[in-house]
Amino acid sequence: MAEERQKTFMAKKNFREEINKVNKKTNDKVLDMKNRMQFWQIVSIGTLIVGFLIGWIL
Repeated sequence: MAEERQKTFMAKKNFREEINKVNKKTNDKVLDMKNRMQFWQIVSIGTLIVGFLIGWIL
């Protein structure tokens, strides 16, 4: 009985560790995507402002 409980406990622990690994990878991917989006948003806003200024100068 005690061995079975120990096996169940270890299986649950391993399962939790695997879930944590997957969650960490997913969080890293989401963070990377957010950083890329922010970069391109800044670039597009900068382009818009430069375009507006050139149009205003002309």
